[in-house]
Amino acid sequence: MPVNTCIGAALAARCQMTLARLQPLSDTPAMEIRTHTTPLYTSMFRADDTLIANPHLYGAPASDNPAIVIKRDDAPDLWNDHQLAFERVWNTARPIPTQP
Repeated sequence: MPVNTCIGAALAARCQMTLARLQPLSDTPAMEIRTHTTPLYTSMFRADDTLIANPHLYGAPASDNPAIVIKRDDAPDLWNDHQLAFERVWNTARPIPTQP
């Protein structure tokens, strides 16, 4: 089976598991969880002035790749580049439904 097929199936399952775990937090004030359909190059997670970027190297699961912690004040140029990419995806993403 091609590597991408294995990673694709595993990634889909991982996304579903993560959404199930995050669902109870979906109605937390000042927190928003969204999903998107853009190609996956880097997973990015942002809270206030900290962004964690996890680049995806071809043929390897995200857990085998580095997670880079970028703080706005420590690396402003790197922060701005990643923040712009994050915003482009965020603006096309859809919020997950809140918990009933």
